[in-house]
Amino acid sequence: MRNTAHRFIALITFVLLLISMWAPNAANADTTLAPTTLYAQIELSTEEIEAYDDASLIYADVTYYGAREASTIWRFMIDATEVDVTTIDQVTLYDEAGVPYSFPGAVYAFQLEELTGESSEPGDDGTEPVPDVDTPVEPPLVEPEPAPEEPVTEEVTAPSATPAVAIDQLVLGADGPIERVLSGDLVTYRLVIDVTGTSIENLSVSNTVPEALTVVADSVEVLGPEGAVAPTTVSGPQAFNWTFPTIPVGTTTIQFDTFAPDVASETVVTNTFCTGVEDETVSPACSEANVTVVPNETIGLEVGKEANIDQAVVGGMIPYTFVIENTGETALTITSIEDQFFSGDIDAKAVDTFNANVRERLLALVGEDGLLAGERVETTVNLSIPSDYDRMNAPEIGNVFRVAATDAYGRVIDAESQQIVLLNQDDFTVTKTARPETVHPGEAIRYTYTITNTSNVTLYFVDVIDEWTSGALTTKEQRETTETLRDGMRGLAEVENGLVPGEEVVLEMEKVLLPSYDVRAGAVLTNRTTFTFEVNREARVSRTVEATVHVKQSIPEPGNDDRDDQEESVYVPEPTTPVTPNQETLPMTGTTKTWGTVFGLVLIVLGLLFLTHRRRPSTKA
Repeated sequence: MRNTAHRFIALITFVLLLISMWAPNAANADTTLAPTTLYAQIELSTEEIEAYDDASLIYADVTYYGAREASTIWRFMIDATEVDVTTIDQVTLYDEAGVPYSFPGAVYAFQLEELTGESSEPGDDGTEPVPDVDTPVEPPLVEPEPAPEEPVTEEVTAPSATPAVAIDQLVLGADGPIERVLSGDLVTYRLVIDVTGTSIENLSVSNTVPEALTVVADSVEVLGPEGAVAPTTVSGPQAFNWTFPTIPVGTTTIQFDTFAPDVASETVVTNTFCTGVEDETVSPACSEANVTVVPNETIGLEVGKEANIDQAVVGGMIPYTFVIENTGETALTITSIEDQFFSGDIDAKAVDTFNANVRERLLALVGEDGLLAGERVETTVNLSIPSDYDRMNAPEIGNVFRVAATDAYGRVIDAESQQIVLLNQDDFTVTKTARPETVHPGEAIRYTYTITNTSNVTLYFVDVIDEWTSGALTTKEQRETTETLRDGMRGLAEVENGLVPGEEVVLEMEKVLLPSYDVRAGAVLTNRTTFTFEVNREARVSRTVEATVHVKQSIPEPGNDDRDDQEESVYVPEPTTPVTPNQETLPMTGTTKTWGTVFGLVLIVLGLLFLTHRRRPSTKA
């Protein structure tokens, strides 16, 4: 029995021990740890905002990942009732691939928001349930909102009860207010009535248009504030008179059109309009406006452009001469100058530079006072044709020269001039003859050169080189021959001034062979000549021509070999015409002495034969 009691006491003690161990944990289980919401704001650039999406930070050696609330704000849930943000030194961001990036030097701003713990039965204690930790919470502003400014009230001055009228008058042209107008042009008068204080009743407006002006029918227009009543027209042009039953506070305008009169000289026209009230509630007032009418001067503009095609070749240049002339009676202000290329293979940058030069030179000639009546300006600007210009695909260069101008009265005029230049090919031909074709040492050879410019551009002589490809001339003779030919070319007036298209020049030169000329070494004397002409340094052309003569040894005249006092001369036999023999006979050659010798030899042979065959006497008895 005692053992049973001991066992029962031990069991109760064990149960109490278990209860004592479980009670603190149960108490703790009933209390939920409330996390703290932390908002972190980071200064990022636009590119960084687009590149990074996720973020994390370390607090109390624990890594927390945040959810993005705005472009630069992330929300973190920290498992602590109190968070010391001073211990957080940086926030790590992650790109789409999950690669972390740290910004130690970035500026961070943190905002704490504490959340109360939730009870096991939400709403049982009469309080509102606490939202779940994962429920998005609108992030607070990192920087506190400035306190609203107190509204400032302005004291509004009550309008004066006394009415007042201010009037003005404008003279308008097509582009606004004017002081001068051409005869016959449209002139608009605008009468301005500004009422302040209170509205005015029975306001009368009068305007007597000068007789020189012609009022345009049905051109009167009255504009007033909202709710204004149209005036009553008492009388019309030329003497206008309107009455406003009530004219409200604000601005009212009366506008009408007229034509300026034809005048032979400048004339000032004055228009006057007045306002008043019968009971003199407001004082009467008048306004005048003057405009000067000038004779209708004609406006005229002519432009011209001429290209000098004398150098219009690839690698050359085209000098363009531009002309602007004021053919009217009034001065012009140049507003635009342009030379537009519509064909050709000229680089855009070269065109811009060319146009800039044209504008600069012409505007400098026009001057600040404009292009006066009858004035003419002219300038020449060169357009360079590059050496790599594609002449095959763009054989012509076309452009149009445009000029626009305006006069003092706003009239606009323009003119243009177009030209197309066909690029040429610089070329020339040269021929050469040598006479006689056969010479002997000591004789002269006459060379004749004919040069013709076959292109449409002027060619200028550059150089000539004379080469002896065969023969026995000495180096000194060859050099002297080239110098003589070069001096002869430069001495021609046609060559010095340039060889114009189609022009032909002829040059003759003699070369005397020395009596000691070695015929065996130079029986054939060949001379090659190269001429070079140019349009300019970038466009040159050369042509080569040669001629050959035969050199033979001279034959002395017969019978003069033993004459010591005979002057040295050259004997050249006259050419003979060969005779063609008949088929039946052969030509006979030799002299009379030759035939006699042959005949004697024949007789001798016959005599010898006779002696050898003579009969001897018989010895028979």
